[in-house]
Amino acid sequence: MIPMTFWYDIDKDEGWNAATPEELDAALDALAAFRGPDWPAVAQIAPTADPLAGPVLVAGFYQVYGILRMATRSDGRTLFSRDPISSDTSTIQYIYCENELELPANSQLPAPLIREAVHEFAETGERPTCLLWQEWQYF
Repeated sequence: MIPMTFWYDIDKDEGWNAATPEELDAALDALAAFRGPDWPAVAQIAPTADPLAGPVLVAGFYQVYGILRMATRSDGRTLFSRDPISSDTSTIQYIYCENELELPANSQLPAPLIREAVHEFAETGERPTCLLWQEWQYF
């Protein structure tokens, strides 16, 4: 597994490091618990060794759902997870370090699939292939 660092709490000076699958699960559990009763939280996840060089995965949880956003530095694209059943592209908000992050409503997927995708990212360092992706602009 590629060691990963999670950033999600503005009150923490350092990110949450995960170098094993067990530590990755603990970081995902902490993120899921960090959300508020009325707002979902996200974390930026990047390789610990060089977080500015590689792709960045944003993962979030709310109740039994979650979202992913993937930004790659190589091609400058930002992709969002996509529910193949939903066509609702209205915006939803998740919270990252006290800032709103707008996403398409059809980017929400079951939380176990989000966890699987984060584990795949930690294994490969590439965009997860276990789910569908979409481009989306909200302005």
